[in-house]
Amino acid sequence: MRENLRILHLEDDQNDADLIHFALETPEWDCEIRTATTGEDFRQAMLNTVFDLVISDSAVPGFDGMAALRLVRERDHSIPFIFVSGDRRPEQVDRLKAAGATDYVPKSRLTDLVPTVRRAMEAPLAKVEQNGILLSPVVDRLVSVIQQLSLARTLDTVMAIVRRAARDLTGADGATFVLREGDKCFYADEDAISPLWKGSRFPMSACISGWAMLNRQSAVIEDIYADARIPADAYRPTFVKSLVMVPIRTESPIGAIGNYWATRHLATEEEVRILQTLADSTSIAIENVTMYANLDEAVRNRTAELEAANRDLESFSYSVSHDLRAPLRAIEGFGQLLFTEHAHRLDGSALNYLHRILGSTKRMGQLIEDLLNLASFGRVALHRSTIDLSALAREIFDELYALLAAHPGEAAHRGENVG
Repeated sequence: MRENLRILHLEDDQNDADLIHFALETPEWDCEIRTATTGEDFRQAMLNTVFDLVISDSAVPGFDGMAALRLVRERDHSIPFIFVSGDRRPEQVDRLKAAGATDYVPKSRLTDLVPTVRRAMEAPLAKVEQNGILLSPVVDRLVSVIQQLSLARTLDTVMAIVRRAARDLTGADGATFVLREGDKCFYADEDAISPLWKGSRFPMSACISGWAMLNRQSAVIEDIYADARIPADAYRPTFVKSLVMVPIRTESPIGAIGNYWATRHLATEEEVRILQTLADSTSIAIENVTMYANLDEAVRNRTAELEAANRDLESFSYSVSHDLRAPLRAIEGFGQLLFTEHAHRLDGSALNYLHRILGSTKRMGQLIEDLLNLASFGRVALHRSTIDLSALAREIFDELYALLAAHPGEAAHRGENVG
């Protein structure tokens, strides 16, 4: 079976990208290549996907290969990083390798790419120093995986990280990601040298993953055909000779992670402990995914409530606009008609009342207009402007002064009752 190789390629020239992708075609691999043409594309790809290999040009507009290398090394020291560039200066090549690049291939010699990738994928991991502590390759890889899991926001991302890491950490020939669905074991994902049981469901009592979950402990089996817990008929079509199965969470397990070997292999205590650490971290990652999903649902519900409130506000605005303005227009209209046609028949007191009615209708109309404008604030962009508060205060003062001047007796009478 051809190995599936997930590659992230930083390249902004489509012709160069096509030539490099063509050069990677080989019977050894099925390449899934994600091309990033900008720094933002590259960052998003690293955030959302687990890659087996990174290939990078020396630079794309606004983002260079060294920045890409630093970003990859901050997330995972174990991912091979190969520069494929037109810059062939020896000092440049030495500088890239010194910075942590795995290797370098000139764009003029793409026939060297496949052998270079092969060496990079088969090379043992070097020890890495972090904060003055020299970490073994396995521990460093585990730390990187846990960091990736902490950033995962979907179950698919969690499974993609775990299925690959489970193999890398123990050198297994296959790994499965199993989820508990009631009384069934769902083999949700896998990474193996040949197909296993992805997409299948088995009773908890009929598979080793169910045993690990029901008993809340790992199962280490050197010879699957010598262990009564193994349904031999289900394993005969596969390459599996030995396995380890660990529960995802020992308290109320929600799934299991399995590792499989094509030759007889008795997993060491360290391998089981590493796999269980991965499973424990996976449990936390799944809980985080659930939490973020719940938050997203809460946001969607809150958004729906706000949209409903906005619809109610629009309905109210229409009511204000239609139901209140109609009688107000009638009052103002007939008031104006009364003033125009019959003002000569009214004495001073009646004219004063009429002016007050017309003035009040204008103020009421302005209040309705202001209310409608206020209701529309949630639907239009706000624009900042400078307001002369002194002028506004003078306008209010002048309006009140004119009102008091027109009715001094009333104002004085009201003032006596203040306090």
